[in-house]
Amino acid sequence: MMSVNQIEISPPQSLAADRANGANIPSLDEIPLHVRNVAALRGLGFTFRQIGRTYGVTPQAASIMLARQRALMKAQGRRPELAGLSPRAVNCLGRLGIRDRAGARAMPDLEARLQNQRNCGQKTIREILDWAAD
Repeated sequence: MMSVNQIEISPPQSLAADRANGANIPSLDEIPLHVRNVAALRGLGFTFRQIGRTYGVTPQAASIMLARQRALMKAQGRRPELAGLSPRAVNCLGRLGIRDRAGARAMPDLEARLQNQRNCGQKTIREILDWAAD
């Protein structure tokens, strides 16, 4: 059995590759301490109600705090070409393995594939198709 001290922690391959390609991915030191604590508590299974009581805020405030930080990190870590798209559009493209316009243009039946994606409504599909056409 391995002990905790024997486990080597390293960033995932895609994160390391993105940093090597010049993506501006923030380090943990750049995230405010209270947001890191909220994320840690949430990761440990605490509800937003419990987290809110701990920090003296409403559950909604704790949820919003975490959501805003996630969105900020996603926007900072995104490839520049995807920066103009909504997070939902980026997620839909990511599930199809598309990382740039060339990949979107090369995908056969892109619109049909997007139709089958979850959380990819007509507005998001139109946004992606317009982006790919530019």
